[in-house]
Amino acid sequence: MKFLGPTVFCLGLKVYHVPTGGILLHQPAYVNKLLKAFQMDQANSLAAPMIGRSKTSDDPYQPREEEEEVIDKSKYLTVVGAFT
Repeated sequence: MKFLGPTVFCLGLKVYHVPTGGILLHQPAYVNKLLKAFQMDQANSLAAPMIGRSKTSDDPYQPREEEEEVIDKSKYLTVVGAFT
């Protein structure tokens, strides 16, 4: 066995060694693959969570308006499940 230095990439995970002695695992290739699969690779990130239906009132559970787009629940659940 030969020591090749600190691990940088292993089984699809990027490994960052934190100066305090810990490690941080990151999967940028997998996340980018999922974003492309769901046509979200050109999406812009936000600093705050999404607020649903905030145009007309503060109640996010108000009835859907006529022109509002209906979300495909199965596609949404597929995306969320892929990231967990």
